[in-house]
Parts: sequence; structure tokens; C-alpha cells
Amino acid sequence: MRARTVINGIHWLITIMLLAFVWFTYQPDPRANDSLQSVRQVSAELWLYTTQNNDGGATVPTVFRYYFHNTGGADVKALNAEFPFLTGGGTISSVAVDGDRIHVDYSGKVYGMENKSGPYSLSYSIN
Repeated sequence: MRARTVINGIHWLITIMLLAFVWFTYQPDPRANDSLQSVRQVSAELWLYTTQNNDGGATVPTVFRYYFHNTGGADVKALNAEFPFLTGGGTISSVAVDGDRIHVDYSGKVYGMENKSGPYSLSYSIN
């Protein structure tokens, strides 16, 4: 009788631990409902893509994700396979390409930022 109680207790403990693990590790893709907002050619072989996500309604701000891609005509699925170089709630006012360096002028809130995008090194001016 006592062994059965211990085995049942261990069973429930393991079950609760597995459920807690699944609960804390499951994170849906935040980019799943992004929509393409704009496409701009920056240089002969580089394009700037902007996606927008405003699924949060009135309580969550609109999130913009900025990507550099080496061809025009990419869709949101192709962009979601890559990482955005900048994620935020503002806008990019200018982009300057100098060889393998890109300078980005940005104003607004920043949620995430990268220093490299493919073969390019990035530098920022943030207001």
C-alpha cells in the first residue's frame, strides 16, 4: 500500500513537471502575423523591407521589423526565415551604404538591434 502511494506521488510529480516545462517553453512565433509594409531599394544589390505587426490591439504597440535582403520581390514568409536587423516602434529616415558598412538613421523605440546583417556591418543614429 505504501509503495503504491509513493509511485502515484512520483507519477503526479513527473506529470506536473512535464506540463510546467511545456508551458514555459512554448512560445508562439511573434512574427507569424506580420504584413509587408514597404520595400525600398537602398543600393544596386540591397533592398530594405519593413514588416508591420499590430495584432495586439489597443493595448500593445505596433511593431515594425526591418530587414535587408539582396533581391527585390521577397515575401513575408521569406523574410520570417531571416532575422530582422532592427525591431522597434519607430521609423527609418535614411539608409547610407558605404562598401560593406551601412548607416541607419532611426527615430522611435527600439525593441531589438543587430550589429551585422549578412555581410554588412551596421551603425545607427537613434533619436
